[in-house]
Amino acid sequence: MPASTTNKLFRSNAAWQLDRLPEPFSGMKNKNTFLSGIFQSLNTKGYSRLNRDITRAILNIRGYTGEIRGYLYGEYALVRVSATVCAAERKLADGTHEVCVYNANGELRVSKISATGRYEPFDTLGASNVDVDVSTICLALLGHMYPAEVQDMLNKGMYDIAGLTDSERDTLYWLNDAIYQLVNYDPNQLIVNIATDGNLPMVTKAKVESGAYNGTVLAGTPDILAGSNGKIKRKSKNPTMKEAKNEFAAFAAGHNWTDEERKLIPVFDDSFPVPPEALRIARRYVNSKNDTRPMVNFMWRGITAYGKSTGVETIAAMLDMPLVRMTCHSNMETQNFLSDFVPDTSENVSMSDLPDFETIQYDPVGAYLTLTGIEDEEATPDMCLKAYGEAVAKNNSSTPRFKHVESNFIKGITRGYIVEIQECSRIKDTGVLVGLNEYDRPNAVIPLIDGSYAQRNPSSMVIYTDNVGYESCRPIDPSVLRRMSFIIDSYELPKKRVLDRIKYNTGYNDDDVIDKCYKAWKVLSDYAREHDITEGTISVNELEMLVQTIKYEGMDEFRDNVRDCIVAKATSDIDEQTELMTAFDIHNATF
Repeated sequence: MPASTTNKLFRSNAAWQLDRLPEPFSGMKNKNTFLSGIFQSLNTKGYSRLNRDITRAILNIRGYTGEIRGYLYGEYALVRVSATVCAAERKLADGTHEVCVYNANGELRVSKISATGRYEPFDTLGASNVDVDVSTICLALLGHMYPAEVQDMLNKGMYDIAGLTDSERDTLYWLNDAIYQLVNYDPNQLIVNIATDGNLPMVTKAKVESGAYNGTVLAGTPDILAGSNGKIKRKSKNPTMKEAKNEFAAFAAGHNWTDEERKLIPVFDDSFPVPPEALRIARRYVNSKNDTRPMVNFMWRGITAYGKSTGVETIAAMLDMPLVRMTCHSNMETQNFLSDFVPDTSENVSMSDLPDFETIQYDPVGAYLTLTGIEDEEATPDMCLKAYGEAVAKNNSSTPRFKHVESNFIKGITRGYIVEIQECSRIKDTGVLVGLNEYDRPNAVIPLIDGSYAQRNPSSMVIYTDNVGYESCRPIDPSVLRRMSFIIDSYELPKKRVLDRIKYNTGYNDDDVIDKCYKAWKVLSDYAREHDITEGTISVNELEMLVQTIKYEGMDEFRDNVRDCIVAKATSDIDEQTELMTAFDIHNATF
């Protein structure tokens, strides 16, 4: 194969700089050509030299651990998939992975995998002035082609960092020389196909998760790949908060919140089960961060007490982001999302504390500070006189005083927080949310009521959570729905999630009692829905209160507890309550 095609693998000038290797490798010079045996060099120039990335791959096979100038040794694995296919993976210092699959027919596939599981293209090869680390590729090549004699020597611990024997040095140079020469000049022994543009096809997530690259583990411990008897390590569908935080640790590490902002980040126990809907939003938000049109606006609607707002809190906790909220009401206006007016509780300045006119004339800076609390070196007597008049008017006024402040919506989207907008379908005028459409884009400019402007932070996230099924709910304008990256509908909680939630929130773990409560609640919930008993509520919250009551009072008054915690909250109509209790009595024996 022509050198101009395959040489792209080793074109980077940095690949021959050894300063990022541990000692003694960082100081090893070129070596004269070997004379005999397996150490016969293929280099026709009369010497061999170490390649940084090939040597890194060899050290990874040997199990060397440590970090040198950003390169992390030891987080690696090498898997022989078949007689012709080898796969290698390496975890980088920032939590991302590289996965490479080499086929003896010359096919080379490589992908970068983000900490959230997104598969991305590998760096383009071929530019001599760009430092592209190809040690993961070299690892796969070594796994395919190094001879049994060399493998045996590697397994004996030949690369002791304390020092190298002459034989060990010869083997090291020979391996570097052999890989480099075979890749470039002897395609009959080692074929490596790299496109002329330097781009490599990707390893696909579907192939990895299908188990296509399972095999015999030659070195390391697989994380993305799996061994012949192993299972693919898919992300848990129902991870705990601790597991979810680990998944997004690389993203969260980029934040720099103040102590006050950190008070806005929700806190959960490590064992808290994270809702799958929350994971879906968090993963798509993080994975699309660098896209031209990132996913930053979401809607999550469903039955009351499903756990939507709690789910939003888990998103903020997972991603380590502050959370602010706005709750909508029927008379809401677009301006309510942009600004707010709150009582001005600042104390009036006593008349005796006001500066006299001589002070205003000869010390306007000090007088202005006394009058306004603002230090302005450019203050003039005229500015002081105006402030003096305002202070007198404020003291003489008997009307309530208010001041303009930014809304939680503006605070959140301009500072990169998560904003939850609750119950947006209760707004009577459907055009209110339409007025926010222009602000849904990252970096959008937002005019404020005081004449100033704000800009949406590209990292801010807006989540609309909305209940459905109430008479007060109104249609949402289609232009608002189009602004959503996607919409999650949640109309019924799976039984397992209901029971897990009940146990977590109540601290009560009697499976038989909780199951009996669930069955009673389900019968009453279904009956109310089928017979249009909709005045009150029969949500998971009511079931939770029933279990909590029984936790302290036992099962002796189970029927009365059901009436108090569920039936009475479903309706205040006596006849409807009687209907519900009759339905309970009919099924009670089966609970």
